This record gives sequence, structure tokens and C-alpha cells, in this order.
Amino acid sequence: MKQIFKTLTVLFVCAQCALAIGCSLKHEVQPVKAGLIADGPQPIALVRNDAVFLGFHNAITLSLSRCGFVVESVPQGTAFATLPLAMTYTANWTWDFDLYLRYAHIELFKDGVVVGDAVYDAFWGGLHLGKFIETEKKVDRLVCDLFPERAPAKAPR
Repeated sequence: MKQIFKTLTVLFVCAQCALAIGCSLKHEVQPVKAGLIADGPQPIALVRNDAVFLGFHNAITLSLSRCGFVVESVPQGTAFATLPLAMTYTANWTWDFDLYLRYAHIELFKDGVVVGDAVYDAFWGGLHLGKFIETEKKVDRLVCDLFPERAPAKAPR
């Protein structure tokens, strides 16, 4: 009987550790270096990704506008390396009691060179309820974190 109790206790502790370790959301941003982008309204090309639903594109557009950019949507396949300032993205969703953003990757290019990068990954989200936050809020946080000098005072968290 003591052996069974010890075994169950060990299994319970291991399960708790696995849940605690396995329930994490990844939010990593390499922000644009200070002074790299001029102050004031700046034009930026947002390259459409036809594999991602339009609402994601619209959320990025709104967030960029909040950061003081004048957004021009350009079609997928545009040679963005020739554009002074361009942004690309990819994203996908999955289901776990509700549909949620599983992965997003945003890259910022200046004259064809990557100058900023943001990744959101909920693959190991497990029981973490933060994964169910609205996509628009997650996108806004990623974009605002990319441009710390231009972000509005209160970016949604």
C-alpha cells in the first residue's frame, strides 16, 4: 500500500511539473534599433499573405497606423526588397475548445534587409488561458514591441 501511495505521489508531482513547464506562450521580438526609422508619418508597404485570413492583415494595418505609419497594402509576390520599408507576415490558427492564434511571424525590412522580427508561438500553450486572447490584441502587442519608439503610450497587453 505504501508503495502504491509513493508511486501515485510521484506521478502526481511529475504531472504537475509537466503541466507547468508545458504551458507557455512564446513572445519574442527583435525591435527596430533606435533612430533607424525617422519620426513622423512614414510610408510602409504591408505585403499581403493570401494564405492568411484577411482579418490578420487588417489587424497589422491598424496597429501600424497607431504607430504612425501610412500603410500601403501590396500584393503577395511584390519584390519588397526594392521598397524602402516593407513588412511581411505569416500566421495560423488551431482549435482547443475555441479557435486561437497558434503562430504568427512578422518581419520588417528596410531596403531589403531584415531590421525587425516578431514571433508569437502558442504551440506549447497547453492549459495556458492567455492563448485565447483576441488576435487583434496579440498583433498590436507584437507590432508595438517592434517599434518601441513609435508605440502608443498604452499598447494592449
